[in-house]
Parts: sequence; C-alpha cells; structure tokens
Amino acid sequence: MRKFHLFYKSVFLFMIFGVTLAACSNPEISEEGIEDDQPQATNEIADSELRVEKLNYYVDCINAFSGNISDSQERYLSWVDPEVGPTGQESYAYGLFDVYRDSESCLTGIKAASEIDVDNQLNAPGESYAKALETAEPLIKEAYEYYDQENYLDDEFVKGKEIHTSLLEAFDAFDKADTELRAQMEPIENEVDLAMLEVFKENGDGFGYAHQNLILKAGDLADLGGSVSFETIDLETLMVALEQYEVTLEEMTTYAEENKEEMTKVSLYSMMESDAESLLKSAKDLMRLKRDNPDDLEGGTEAIDDFIEEYNGFISSSNSIFRR
Repeated sequence: MRKFHLFYKSVFLFMIFGVTLAACSNPEISEEGIEDDQPQATNEIADSELRVEKLNYYVDCINAFSGNISDSQERYLSWVDPEVGPTGQESYAYGLFDVYRDSESCLTGIKAASEIDVDNQLNAPGESYAKALETAEPLIKEAYEYYDQENYLDDEFVKGKEIHTSLLEAFDAFDKADTELRAQMEPIENEVDLAMLEVFKENGDGFGYAHQNLILKAGDLADLGGSVSFETIDLETLMVALEQYEVTLEEMTTYAEENKEEMTKVSLYSMMESDAESLLKSAKDLMRLKRDNPDDLEGGTEAIDDFIEEYNGFISSSNSIFRR
C-alpha cells in the first residue's frame, strides 16, 4: 500500500508568521533606556519559523523521492520473488520505475537543514535519509535502464541477477531511513501546527484558525484509527475522527460563507474546499466499508489507497492557497 505523501501542513501559512514577527520585532525600551528582551511570544514565533524552515527541507525530499522509490520497489517486487531474484522464467519482466528527479537539491537541502540550530534530533535521521538516497538512486537508475531497454534479452538476465541483492538492500535501507525520519518529524510538526493555531487565535484571524484547525483534524483522520491496515483499523476511533473533521469542515465553510468579502482575497480557496469535501466523502466510504464489510480486505485496501490520494490532494491544495 502506498504511503502518505508528506506535504507539510503549514507551508502557505509560513508568511503569516513573518508578518506577525515583523509586527512584534521592535523591543520595548525601559525607563533606563535599555532595550528589554523581546516578548516570549515573539521568541516562540521565531522558533516556529525556524522549525518550519528546517522541516520543509526534509518535506521537499520526502515528497520528491519517498513515494517514487516506494512505488519503484513495489513495481519490482510485483514480478520478482525477493528470495530468488529474476530467473528469466517470469511471464514478463515489468522492470521498475525510474527515479524521476535529480537528488542534488534534496542532498543540498538536508545539509542546509542540519545547519539550522533547532530540533537537532532531526540531523541524524536526515543524514541517514540522504545516505540511503545516494545509494539507492544510481542502483534504481541502472536497473531501470536495464529493464527498460530489455537488455535482459541479450544476457539471459545475468545483470538482473547480479544487481538484485544490492537493489533490495538499497530499497530496504531507504525504507528504514524514510520511516525513521518521518517518525522523528511527526511530533515536531504537531508542535508547530498547534503553535500556529494559537497564533491565529490570538491574532483574531478567523479564516487562518478555521483552516489550520481543519488541517489538524484531517491529520487525525489520516491516522485511520491508529493503523494503515484495513484489518486493524479501530472503527470507533475512526468514526470519532471523522465526526470531528466533518464538524470542523462545516465551521470553515460557514466562516467563508459569512465573510465573503474577506474570502475574495484568498486565492484558490474553492479548490481547497472541494478537495476537503472529497476527503470527507472518501473517509465516509472507508468507514462504511469497515463497518458493514470488515472482511473485504481487497476492497479495504483500495478504499485506503483512495483515501490517501484524497488526503494528499487536500494537503496539496491547502499549501497552494494564499492571501492577496
């Protein structure tokens, strides 16, 4: 099953922090004429800005490569026995997917992230991710060209057999590094998201608060009752998250309807709202299938994949909207 793409949930809102910080950056002057320290809230905003900047380097890598390499591995193992490797007796050699982007920008970004002095616990898993990517990319490209050009017809799969073990090791190492980096990022993302929600509330930013709250509830919904397997989804937990997401979506759409003049300055809002509704429909379909046909594992896997696609679409369109 495909993984969630990790479109960072607060990219488009980053500039809101910049505006807030600029507004609060002038230190107060005491009676003695000495500048007082900046308010604690301002320091927290500045720290959140740095966290967003650091997280986004990793997110750019994950969005660009993690799904691509995972799909390539899935494609390869759809026709190759991992224990045996290619034999030449398969009905067809489907090969694998190429790595579509140059990894240089990711590697440069991870290096830049390591130099940002916040959340240094991300440095080690970030470096492991970069190393795994550097190893996997050339192997995948080599294997892709070999199968895409059907060179196995000329050497009786000799090269395919030679690179099989190294290719699987590279896939496994990358998957491990990807999983660890995501796990380390998640609590930091949650802290930043909650901090941003509080900033919107304190600033009286009704739409910013409503939309950020919806993103948080979508994240709770994407937890799928604590599981990524249809068999182990906790139906009750999923239903609670679904109800909260639906209520929060109604709150956001109601705010937009009651503040039409303000919403004229929010570009691409309608696309985001449409994607939010599609996510709701997909989540309801998944919940109903789990409730009414819990033994339909094939249908459940398809429903989860559809849900992931809708979730990724909603997060992508959320990152695309901006205020004029």
